Amino acid sequence: MKNNDKTIIFCEGEHDSLFLKKMFDALNIKNYRIFDQNTSDKLKQLKDAETIEIKRFTDFNFYNPYYSYKILVKSEAGKDKAIPLFSRNLPMCFQSNLQLILMLDLDDAPVNLGIEKIIKKITTTRTAVRIEPNLIRKNDMIYLYENAVKTKESQKTDGKFYSVLFASSLEKESGKIKSFDDSDIEGKISKLVELHDIQNTFSLLF
Repeated sequence: MKNNDKTIIFCEGEHDSLFLKKMFDALNIKNYRIFDQNTSDKLKQLKDAETIEIKRFTDFNFYNPYYSYKILVKSEAGKDKAIPLFSRNLPMCFQSNLQLILMLDLDDAPVNLGIEKIIKKITTTRTAVRIEPNLIRKNDMIYLYENAVKTKESQKTDGKFYSVLFASSLEKESGKIKSFDDSDIEGKISKLVELHDIQNTFSLLF
């Protein structure tokens, strides 16, 4: 899982970005960039800033020291936006041999139903492929799947991606952690990152 030179993580929102920042600190990962709604707002004068960011990150022939980071986190406003964006960029990312990670909440849905819905949303856009999920690790809070993406007709494997699924949601899992201040979501996310099962799951990917 750690052989790819670059990684893109597609996730749901602001708290996911905060969680990943804390996780990167815990794993001593420095070379990353968060592209979330705040970044989009700052670059609103630049047309298609989001698309340009992803294309330049995936293009190994394009050299600019600014794009030399190894991990790009693309944070969206909910899974209804994160999954379509992930799906649209799937072919380009496979061509560049990037490690792809889709990080989402199951919102208390059974994991089999949750992964089925995610796959259905992806294949609605990418109709020529089928996706075969393989569970790698699970605990009470999180599931890690490796998903093979195959062409329907030839059964040739085009690539793979990893899905990291929180059993309920990142916010709910953080909320289970006792804190002196129940409004301290950042502190609770920091505590969540410190949990052995959570950190070990992410260490498999980086």
